[in-house]
Amino acid sequence: MLPSNVAGRTKKSVASTMSFVGYCVGNIVGSQLYQAKDAPLYRPGLIASAICFGLTFVVIFILRFYYIYVNAKRDRQARESGLTVEEMERLGKINGENDLTDIQNPHFRYSY
Repeated sequence: MLPSNVAGRTKKSVASTMSFVGYCVGNIVGSQLYQAKDAPLYRPGLIASAICFGLTFVVIFILRFYYIYVNAKRDRQARESGLTVEEMERLGKINGENDLTDIQNPHFRYSY
């Protein structure tokens, strides 16, 4: 989902790099949550994992509704300007070729 919701070459590269670094940090931290002294139930690790899963769910939930809001706002602005769906797609592709980011390009639509 990350590449489809970020536009602009530099921004896409930075977002992919940050995602990879987050993945690596998660693997490093995750292995430290489960210590031999906490065997056999590993409660601190399970609690920390549950908190991380909960936070992930909340962030994804917020992002989904943010994307819905932004798409609806951009659709409303496009309708008010009198553009057809085909014209919006064409202008979106032209703006993408000009390396505009998803925030700068009013014809970019987030996928969710």
